[in-house]
Amino acid sequence: MHVRDLLCLLLPTLAACGVSRGVRPVGKGNGALAVSAGGPVANYIGTTLPLPLATVGGVYGVHDRVDVHGGLHATTPALFGLWGFELGAGALLLDQKHPAAPALMVDLNLNAFTGNLGEGDPPGGLRIFPEADLRASWAWGEAQHLSYTGASAFVSTTPGSVTPSWVLGQQFRMGRTDLTLEGRWLRPGADPSSVTVDWGGIGGRGVLSTHLGFRVRFGPRATDHRASSTPPSSTGDTP
Repeated sequence: MHVRDLLCLLLPTLAACGVSRGVRPVGKGNGALAVSAGGPVANYIGTTLPLPLATVGGVYGVHDRVDVHGGLHATTPALFGLWGFELGAGALLLDQKHPAAPALMVDLNLNAFTGNLGEGDPPGGLRIFPEADLRASWAWGEAQHLSYTGASAFVSTTPGSVTPSWVLGQQFRMGRTDLTLEGRWLRPGADPSSVTVDWGGIGGRGVLSTHLGFRVRFGPRATDHRASSTPPSSTGDTP
């Protein structure tokens, strides 16, 4: 596969750059620093591997139910000549009140990229790509590990298109650290053979994306796993 073919389809697949940002809030006054690696699976060096994409960033709890976050797409400058960053916020809509009933969180994010996709004119410019995530999650065990699933939509305004994806992930919580394994299925109904990039899909449809994330939490309740699993009630009591 020629690198120019990969570049032409890079931006629509940036919906799969890292693990989910908004699964559960970190809690007011808490924060976290995170790194994530992985990407869409493709045949690009004679074998089928995830693209070597990585993001670094942080999150801060402005409310027990609301986080703000930002990050940098760390590998795109070296790989593709693109500088990218993101900024967004997430809010917990529903608590997990029963082991079988998931918590529900929504996250809105803006991805910004600047640079050239290839040699020659036109010169690179800044482009903004909105993204929306909805996650259902189940906390379990003494450590309150999180199993989650949900849907995402990555919007490209020029040209106008939406890249949907379905997400399945597992977050393991260990003290102040979290380890996340996540898989995404981008454009589930699409036929990947219709493009020049040899993407790896599921059952010959869409594009599979795999990720590994690592996060270190800090703050007054950084080691209290239930602080980000069951936010306090309006009276200030913890259920």
